[in-house]
Amino acid sequence: MRDDVSAIHAVHEADRKAHLRQDARDLASRIAPRLISVGRGKVTIQTPDDVCARFESYFRGITHTVWEDVEPPIIRISLARDFAYAVYKVHSHYVPASQGDGREETDFVSAWTSTYELIGGEWKMTSVTSTFEAPKPVTHPPDSFAPTPRT
Repeated sequence: MRDDVSAIHAVHEADRKAHLRQDARDLASRIAPRLISVGRGKVTIQTPDDVCARFESYFRGITHTVWEDVEPPIIRISLARDFAYAVYKVHSHYVPASQGDGREETDFVSAWTSTYELIGGEWKMTSVTSTFEAPKPVTHPPDSFAPTPRT
């Protein structure tokens, strides 16, 4: 089973590198023929081609400069060694494709659970359920021109 855990780690590492290279086709190559995706209150079924098109569009708008684990992934393999799940928490720093549109560099933290099936000797993602950490509020120094409250 240790080899299977290492194989899922390798899938995750390949996904990280694909994000940094903006390689949608590479990301889609590790998707099962049918991916169930859960997020933002919706359940969708996608093919690898759907995933590729979605990431091509996504990568046109941003460039990841950091995509790293916040915590070590939790990976479990079934006793039959044909099914696995993994829980991830990743920090990303990214830059908008066009800095001139008023958008700034930003960060996010995302956590998700992925399931995998061994298909043709390769681990393929069969489902993903994801969430994002709420952004930290921006605090501003007190305005020195603000009126002083009367007591």
